[in-house]
Amino acid sequence: MFNDFIIAAAPKIGVGQDLLAMAEQYAEEHPADFTPGKITAYSKSYKELPPLGRLALALFCLRPAKEQYDALGISDEVFVKTFSDIGIWCERLYKNTGKYGLEQFGWIAKHLSLKLFRLGRLQFEMIDFKFFPITKRKMRKEYAFLSGKKALSVHIAEGEPMGDDACSQSFAAAEEFFPKHFPDFDFKAYYCASWLLYPKNTEWMPKDGNIVKFMSRFINIGGIALPFQTFERLWQPLVGKGFYHQLYQLVAGKPKNLSELPENTSLQRAAKKYLQDGGRMGTGLGIILKGDAAQLRDK
Repeated sequence: MFNDFIIAAAPKIGVGQDLLAMAEQYAEEHPADFTPGKITAYSKSYKELPPLGRLALALFCLRPAKEQYDALGISDEVFVKTFSDIGIWCERLYKNTGKYGLEQFGWIAKHLSLKLFRLGRLQFEMIDFKFFPITKRKMRKEYAFLSGKKALSVHIAEGEPMGDDACSQSFAAAEEFFPKHFPDFDFKAYYCASWLLYPKNTEWMPKDGNIVKFMSRFINIGGIALPFQTFERLWQPLVGKGFYHQLYQLVAGKPKNLSELPENTSLQRAAKKYLQDGGRMGTGLGIILKGDAAQLRDK
């Protein structure tokens, strides 16, 4: 049922032969879920599908996306790098739940609709900028000119170190890629909402580490002491759907049974000690104005 393009593309984006076969078997057993109309209207049809069905749908959508890439002159390298996110999310689902397939189709839909691209280490999503409620009032006033303007939301894919040079190369690539392929998308800033940008990270992370260096690129415009994303990233096998896990229920921003949190990495050990000492974790908001070379280069 899968065509030659899908079969050739799957291993390049991290979908192995066995997983590909399971997705194809699901598609063959449920042909009504993969009519041309449903594939075209994937943003509505995917919610009814289980993980293997969502993976099959994503794979069916690859060829139309590739045709749009080709029409815009976007390289095969960017295509493979961008859609390697499918393999990453499949691996995470299996690691966390033991299930096969893709759960995060809503996220992958951004890739399929050519709104999000991975350029080297970082992902960039084309958005209309708006201020979150947790934005500092002073920053909302100072950067009011950004409201409603085009911006690039920065995301950090799993699976590789956040090398400082690699991040700089990604920003440099974005400065060239979007004006070249999307000349009408005149973005004014980069934006990031992430646990990596929470200002108090400097209290427990190495000052010369890659995360603190990444954070220092951005102008902090707000944040909140909600640790859900931090726990998902640091202890993801323990985190269930909706940022919740039976064993580590979040109470006042900290989980119960702190002593049971794993310490398999230096970052986990440092984070655990910080929590035991009464520290709080959260999410930070940051911006970089387009072309700000001092922020885009190595920190």
